[in-house]
Amino acid sequence: MKDVDTLFQKPFPESGTTEIDAYFIRQSEIANHKKIYDKHVRSVIKKNDSDDKLFDNLVKEYKDMVENYEKLLEKYINSLTSFTNLAELQGYLRKVKEAYNILTERI
Repeated sequence: MKDVDTLFQKPFPESGTTEIDAYFIRQSEIANHKKIYDKHVRSVIKKNDSDDKLFDNLVKEYKDMVENYEKLLEKYINSLTSFTNLAELQGYLRKVKEAYNILTERI
């Protein structure tokens, strides 16, 4: 009788064992995916932090450039009344355009 029981157990294992095996396989797949996801999240956070630092530096640099440009324009505006003829004004206009071009090229 024992032999018959063992013969039937081979094609029909105890109930629940196949589900448990599938659960453990799926559980390890989920754990592997979670590890990959966590690694991806860490790399994205690191990249975002470096991008934030770079952006902050660029904002500071451009803010300084604009402030310098505004100071230069104030200087040009204050000296505008000292010109007496058209040639001086045209030379002055050329200087202002050059300063503007330098600012826009960097941006």
